Amino acid sequence: MITNVPRGPADLHFFGANSTSAFGVLAMENYEDLCHMIASLGDEVTITFVSTPERMPDPDHYSALLSTAFEELSASIRGAG
Repeated sequence: MITNVPRGPADLHFFGANSTSAFGVLAMENYEDLCHMIASLGDEVTITFVSTPERMPDPDHYSALLSTAFEELSASIRGAG
């Protein structure tokens, strides 16, 4: 499962303080074993995932792969503009 939560421009406030980032907490249902959430606030994007040990025996490796893929995608978009 992948869900996206765009928060819009970085002008959100919490008890008078400016928000600096957005993230989400994922809860898995019985039939899910890998979930992703993509949250954005202004120019910042946060990618969160949660999984079961059976599906994701090495979450650090998966996190590194996601990070590399996102950086490559970001670079290609910046290069195209």
